Amino acid sequence: MPIRPAGVESAAAMLSSYSERSAGYPDSAGLRDLEPREGDLVPFTFRLLSAAYLGSSGYYLDFSREGVLERALPLFREPEAEGSVRGGPLVVVRDHSFAIEDRIGLVRNAEWSMADETLGLSQPGIDAELHINWKLAADVVRRLWHDPPLLDACSVSLGFRWEKSHPALDDNQFWGQLGEEVDGTTVRVIVTEIFSVEHVGLVFAGADTSARRTSVSACPREPVGGEFMASNMHANLAEEDAAGSSQEGGTLSMEDEALAISPESPLWRWMVIDQPDVSLLEQRAREMSQLAALGQAALADLRREVQGLIVQFDGATETGASEGLQTLTEEADLATLRALKAEYTRRLEVLIPARCQVCGSEQVSRRSSRERSMVDHQQGEEDPRLYR
Repeated sequence: MPIRPAGVESAAAMLSSYSERSAGYPDSAGLRDLEPREGDLVPFTFRLLSAAYLGSSGYYLDFSREGVLERALPLFREPEAEGSVRGGPLVVVRDHSFAIEDRIGLVRNAEWSMADETLGLSQPGIDAELHINWKLAADVVRRLWHDPPLLDACSVSLGFRWEKSHPALDDNQFWGQLGEEVDGTTVRVIVTEIFSVEHVGLVFAGADTSARRTSVSACPREPVGGEFMASNMHANLAEEDAAGSSQEGGTLSMEDEALAISPESPLWRWMVIDQPDVSLLEQRAREMSQLAALGQAALADLRREVQGLIVQFDGATETGASEGLQTLTEEADLATLRALKAEYTRRLEVLIPARCQVCGSEQVSRRSSRERSMVDHQQGEEDPRLYR
């Protein structure tokens, strides 16, 4: 049984309570971004299940008996109908997964729909809007929006009672001849009652070949309750572009307030955020400015180091420093400066090798620890030669 903290009646109330208690903490503003908003959901209209015989692709299931599917309609709606074993609203999942990370949306506005040949629906059935949370499943929304769609089929997980189409057949005969014609009709499973609907899965291909997306549902593009709804922006792009956008001389001129932005644009993600946290954005901007300043300072130090190496090398080989190379370093990027540093460090090592200041030997090395000589080990005295 789920435990609900006393005095907290919803996720929104819980987040609000936490925000009040954590006011002043650095991450408290960012936590408010986790609160689900209506603008996070992108609606798509689907045929969920048709009152038809599904044939071999649907395990020889027959949902065509009059009234069976219509009586099950309350099971597809929110809140869950009485008698359903589902523990909450009807959700949309990836495939038929029961993993929590694959719960990506909600089923809304389920209704009985008549046949419509223009939509490829030859039988009546149940239609609904699948509201996909794009923050949880942006890849699914992109596949549904793709033209042609890369994903457009669904499958319903059901609990149902049934009877044999041919009662005279015993169990062995029935299952052995399932899908075959006996006495002029197909041996099939006839669904007599649907008693539970567990979830709707987005799949490659479902048992019901007509269970597919029919359209992107209409969604308001004006402020609603103080929030900007932009979920249906993609569906309106072509209409907006034709109505108000034109490109002249490399600048975008708008003849009305419509603006067509491709989902591939970096601006898309910001346009679908209905209430951005301004304080958090300002904090991130300050952090980025500080990082940019540190990067510029480090690049300037590297530039001066490379210029010093060039002057040092030219001073040993020429009468003056190369003005061309000095100018090059002023405009060089990070990769070029690193390459110049490595090259002139190598050249200086060859031209002016490291030399011991005591004995003059060029055979010198650096060590990561100091050692004691075997002779002076007992006295504990360090051999000064080890530092040459």
